[in-house]
Amino acid sequence: MFNWLELTRLIDPMKWNDLVGDALTAYDNRIAAETLLLFYDRLAAAGVAPELDPSANGVLIDRYRLTKKGVNLDTALAAFGLSPHPSVVMVVEGDTEHDIYIKPVLDLVGVAGVGTDIKVFSAGSIDQNIGPLAQYIVTPDFGKVITWGVLIERPITHLVVAFDAEKKYKDASGIDKEKAVWVKRLKDAIPPRLRSDPNLATPIDGLLNNVIEIHTWGHVFEFAHFSNQELANGIQTACAAQEITPGSCTIAEIQEIRDSQVPNIERIWKNPKNNWQRGISKRHLAEALWPVLRAKIQAALADGTEDTIPIVRVAKHVKDLARQAQQFPVIVGTPSGS
Repeated sequence: MFNWLELTRLIDPMKWNDLVGDALTAYDNRIAAETLLLFYDRLAAAGVAPELDPSANGVLIDRYRLTKKGVNLDTALAAFGLSPHPSVVMVVEGDTEHDIYIKPVLDLVGVAGVGTDIKVFSAGSIDQNIGPLAQYIVTPDFGKVITWGVLIERPITHLVVAFDAEKKYKDASGIDKEKAVWVKRLKDAIPPRLRSDPNLATPIDGLLNNVIEIHTWGHVFEFAHFSNQELANGIQTACAAQEITPGSCTIAEIQEIRDSQVPNIERIWKNPKNNWQRGISKRHLAEALWPVLRAKIQAALADGTEDTIPIVRVAKHVKDLARQAQQFPVIVGTPSGS
């Protein structure tokens, strides 16, 4: 029962009665010992007996008692390779990427833990401030400082953001600048005693930089994954689904938007010159395009060229992060004075 002790200390004591055989006997003995220790605690509190030495005879008494004192649920679960926290949180730009594309792609590349090991969220907009979410989700839970480092009391959660390559995320310098803002939020949430320790500052900085990643598709999502002809066909299919009579939608017009400073496919039906009476929804367009992308991915997986497809490349990376996730508390650095 020793390996289970920390976890069983946290559960409802009435559940101990569900144990059987040697496990039940062991816990009955622990209950008897705890009863004696509680009586002794009262004697010590009344001043009629000396307080117990918590490390008498080299034994850490508190570690063997049945109280919840000093027990961390995350640490207890991590000892069994379990955690209520996801290994990876993935944030995509909009609802179409979230609802139509990313989850089926994760399934295609063999990710089995979506919803448990991996959680996927929609930012709702490329302009959404991800900093508060990053701070809440991935700031490490630093615990006890020991001789050779500081313990992290729960497995690390990685944040992977995948957006269109535009605005703040148009190039590497913009991505680095935005990431630095998010990392600073994480650092500000860490206890000052750790931030100011010269022997811990560098490894903590390295950890924080590693737990946040920003990826782009290399272009706006539609242009990164579909040809002009595929987009034109998808628009026609979406029009049929919404019973819309399309206006002008030529390959040349799509190419012009692809090459422009504002590569938004909605400009096809929002441009008054194209004579659209009403536009299609991006969700209907995504639903029309998904079978095309799925076929591409399946063919690429078959011939080993899947890394040429941006969404697959990111999905495989998320899969690898989740598989390699640290399932036990880790140690960072060497505190000053050690």
